[in-house]
Amino acid sequence: MKFTQILSLLVLLLFTTFSTQAQLKKGYKLLNKKNYEESITAFERDIFNNKKNIAVEAEYNLAKIYFNKDFEDYNLEKAYEYAKSALNRQLKLKGKELKKSQNSGLGKLMLENYKRQIVNEAYTVAKRENNYAAYQYFLDTYDGPTPIQLEKVTIWRNQRGFEEIKKKNSYVRYENFRNRYLIDLQTYTPKTDSLLQMKLFESFIEENGWSQYSRFASKYPNNVYIKDSAAVAN
Repeated sequence: MKFTQILSLLVLLLFTTFSTQAQLKKGYKLLNKKNYEESITAFERDIFNNKKNIAVEAEYNLAKIYFNKDFEDYNLEKAYEYAKSALNRQLKLKGKELKKSQNSGLGKLMLENYKRQIVNEAYTVAKRENNYAAYQYFLDTYDGPTPIQLEKVTIWRNQRGFEEIKKKNSYVRYENFRNRYLIDLQTYTPKTDSLLQMKLFESFIEENGWSQYSRFASKYPNNVYIKDSAAVAN
């Protein structure tokens, strides 16, 4: 490679490095002025910075922006994804990059705690909305709830989901719901599971008639209705 080509590549590399570093400083200035949209643009560029500690800092700041209720595009899911990504990046840092990240206050525990704050807020939102969709969204989106949060949301999801499909009273809906959440129903809400099994049987008979009882019994030998009938017969 010619000297001029090498020199051009070095200049381009230096320009890119200084440019991306400058974006971080620019992002802070814009953030202090509450110019959220432009600060997002600045921090987003630093996600691709070759210095990985800068990328961690950029994603952390993006999480802060989306977790700020003063921001009109406040978005818990985006905040969580950036916080999660910043933490994952931080865990891969080594040497000088790790030290710089820690010196800037972005250590593992700090990022874990910040991620936890977002999950706690998402939990509060789901609880406030108190419907099947909100609880399922929480479970699908946030992989960092505490064991207690996970248990409670799963219980509420099962209960609210069952209440909602009862309004439709369809055998297929009962069957799909139970097949999808079978383990969770049996583990966290056995009472709801029993009620669901009863509605499953009742809706099947209502839609197909008593002549199809044996077909249902063959398909669901452990259904509470079928087991009770077998117990009485014996």
